[in-house]
Amino acid sequence: MTIRTDPTSDWQPVVIGFNSMSYDNVRVYAGVWGGKQGRFWLDDLRIEEVGLVNVLCRAGTPLTVRDESSGTVYEEGRDYAPVADPKLTFRFDHPGLAIRLVPGSRIQDRQTLRVSYYHGMAIHDGQVTICMSEPRSPPSGGSRPN
Repeated sequence: MTIRTDPTSDWQPVVIGFNSMSYDNVRVYAGVWGGKQGRFWLDDLRIEEVGLVNVLCRAGTPLTVRDESSGTVYEEGRDYAPVADPKLTFRFDHPGLAIRLVPGSRIQDRQTLRVSYYHGMAIHDGQVTICMSEPRSPPSGGSRPN
C-alpha cells in the first residue's frame, strides 16, 4: 500500500487496515524508497488486532460466533443481538463493536469466543470494491440502482 502525502505537510496520523487472512507470518515494511531529499519521521508504529470493524452484513458475508474450545456455533437473535457497524467508513479509525448477549443466551460470562466476519476496506486510492455476484450490485456500466 502506498500512502501519499503533500511533500510540505506537517505530521499526521495514518491508520491502515490489514487482514492477514489465513497467513500466520507476514512482513511489514515502513520507509521511503527512492527518496532524494527531505525528512521522514515514523513515530509510534503499532500493529493491533481490531475487533468488529466495518462489518459487512449480507447473505454472502456471514458473521459466525463460536465457542473457542467446543466449536459450538451461536445464533444471531437467539444468543447475541444483530451486529451492524453504524460507522461503516471502510477505514479502521473507529472502535470495534461488542457482541451483545440477548436474554437466555447460551453464551456464558468470560467464555472465549472465536468470531469470524467479512469486512469492507477502501483500497485503490480510496475506492471500495464490491462483489459482482451480490444481487444488489450496480448493473454493468457503474451506475447505481434507483
